[in-house]
Amino acid sequence: MNFKRGFFRFWILASTIWLVSFGFAGASNISEAIAYWRGTATVLISTGKEEIIFPVSATVEQVESAIRQGVTDGMVTVPTTQEVRRKYPQYNDMSDADLAKALQKKFGSSTQYDALKKTYILERARLRIKANDVLRVTSFVVLVPVLVLIFGWAVAWMLRGFRSK
Repeated sequence: MNFKRGFFRFWILASTIWLVSFGFAGASNISEAIAYWRGTATVLISTGKEEIIFPVSATVEQVESAIRQGVTDGMVTVPTTQEVRRKYPQYNDMSDADLAKALQKKFGSSTQYDALKKTYILERARLRIKANDVLRVTSFVVLVPVLVLIFGWAVAWMLRGFRSK
């Protein structure tokens, strides 16, 4: 019997099953990670009325200006007190606190604009974390069969030392 050849064939079979099973289990994560590393991944932000797609490579400032410039038509955002004072000078005599209360009463406490910006930032961070996780898992998945091969080779080398000539 040729144990060396048999164990090597067993290692090839076990490694193939190991790699294929992890490949099928993480196929969607792997494709998202590859798109992230290439810079072709996108972040989908839904405003309720429409969906906006930004590339993951866009900076927060680019997303912010796109939202401010009206990419999200029909979206109501709360203007800042400085914007109101600039557009409507008649409110200059109101204190900032009174003007903020009036704006909050009219538009509500949370802006959809800030929510969209936070959504983009969190989604981009989620993609980055997923890409890093895929990299760690992939290195583990590949490293285990290589270490088993090295260990098997070392054991075979050691056993050959006990053979009689």
